[in-house]
Amino acid sequence: MFNLVAVRVPDPIAFYPLNSKHATREIKNRQTQGTPVGVSTAPGPDGKAGGSYQFTGQNNSYIEFPNSGGLDAQHSITMLCWVYPENTDGPIFNYKITGWPWAVHFWMHFGKLYGVISQRNYVMIPGLSTFYVLALNQWHYVGLTYSHITGMANLWLDDQRVVQRNIGAGLSLSTQDNVRMGALENDGRYFKGRITAMQIYDVALTEEQINAVEKAGQGNYNDTLTCRANLTLYGRGQRLISHSVIITSNFWKGQLLDSSIYRPQLLPVLCSIIAWSTLLTFTCNRH
Repeated sequence: MFNLVAVRVPDPIAFYPLNSKHATREIKNRQTQGTPVGVSTAPGPDGKAGGSYQFTGQNNSYIEFPNSGGLDAQHSITMLCWVYPENTDGPIFNYKITGWPWAVHFWMHFGKLYGVISQRNYVMIPGLSTFYVLALNQWHYVGLTYSHITGMANLWLDDQRVVQRNIGAGLSLSTQDNVRMGALENDGRYFKGRITAMQIYDVALTEEQINAVEKAGQGNYNDTLTCRANLTLYGRGQRLISHSVIITSNFWKGQLLDSSIYRPQLLPVLCSIIAWSTLLTFTCNRH
């Protein structure tokens, strides 16, 4: 018998792998492809070639994402990605291709992670900033969330909530404009480094959900997202194996990959996911 505790994550409104396979396309073509200018592919968090995009830290090095409404989170939002900073300032994901008046944006600012929630009419709420600077020349998993229901805004760094503030419930967000990554039109601060696996949701993900999609876009350049789950195997009424496993899927329809569930000395099994709905269903065969 299998006891599976999986983290359910809603579909993103956009997921840009930003790698050599998908280039600047949204993974399921739900949004218009981004326009790359002065950028190139570079190794990703797993060290493999073509796993990210490199920005040069100049005004002519950016990606612009058209927004005809598909990127408009409007009420709640989660922005997640992997960054490899090589300088201290510049936009990671900035709604509006210009600066002032500021829309919702997510930046490197004085070496720190910086996020701003701005209202629909561009009235800006004071931003959130990490206390410490991010280490340069290494990968970080970063995020910004805001919940329309609770009013809580959060910054996330390497699996941890590092800043939390109640900025007020019920805000309508300025997420209606095109988006720039790397450089804006009228701002002299430009991001230098690499970015990959940009995810945008129109809900505020929980810590569990953010950690569950941490590996999205890393290494497996097929149309996959990943989630963590606890898998327990019972035999003759006793627990034989209990392990945290990784499930990777074509947006939650795919296969179980983590080999740590295979324990030949106990009860070898071959497990494959055959369905995803409210629950995951497994078929298991003895060998």
